[in-house]
Amino acid sequence: MTTLALSAIGLDVTLLGQRPDRLAEVVYKASAEGWISICGQSANGPAQARAACAASPGFAGVLRASDVSATLSFLTFGLADTQALGGAWRALTLAGWYGAALALAAAGLQGLATAIGHDLLYRLRDRSVIASSRLATTRLTLIAAVLLIALAAVRLDLDPALTLALALLVSAAGLAPVLALSLWPRATSEHALLALTAGLGGGAALMQAALAQGAPLAEAMGLAGAGGASAGLAVGLIASLRGKADRTQGKNFRDRLLQQGSDVLTPDRGA
Repeated sequence: MTTLALSAIGLDVTLLGQRPDRLAEVVYKASAEGWISICGQSANGPAQARAACAASPGFAGVLRASDVSATLSFLTFGLADTQALGGAWRALTLAGWYGAALALAAAGLQGLATAIGHDLLYRLRDRSVIASSRLATTRLTLIAAVLLIALAAVRLDLDPALTLALALLVSAAGLAPVLALSLWPRATSEHALLALTAGLGGGAALMQAALAQGAPLAEAMGLAGAGGASAGLAVGLIASLRGKADRTQGKNFRDRLLQQGSDVLTPDRGA
């Protein structure tokens, strides 16, 4: 997110207030490749940019904020070009994004496998199932999920930057409120489910509304993530305040989590 913000600021500083035929060569190159739009056109040189802006309503000779737009890919990887930071910065950005993608993918797969192998099998079907059976189910679920993801990656033409941005959006709108509620003693699993639903639903609605109003994709996704997280947390807190559930378990878990040297995990049958 920091890279996206810095790229957007750098692009504004580089382009706004400048004549369209006196821009840096890297800007024309990025525009020709479809990464930057100048006055609604992909201009591969000063002449094309000048002609496109001359036909733009209300154009007064210099670029305005409404005359320039950039794709999510450029905001992700274009900071090194606009600020002359060199290839090292681009490599660091790529490494950071790949690291975040791997962490999110691993967390998502583990969460899915645990939900099926532990919660579904143990809590809903048979509470006497020993840990070794649940671990086996979890690992089989992980293998099946990895195979499905590999098949989808081979057969579908996916944009890595877009899929990573979607993963960050889902994590912010869905996972963040649930993690915050884990420290709230009054919150139960039902409240967490409400927070998850409200966060994802609110994020999707905000993103659709922002895109309908013509907002850039990166801005729409950032708004959806922040708004979804806020909506999910608010719904979870309000629902927990209205309930009368026992807070003993939640308070004990929070105390064990925050106290140094305490054991958060509880003994498990067959572990």
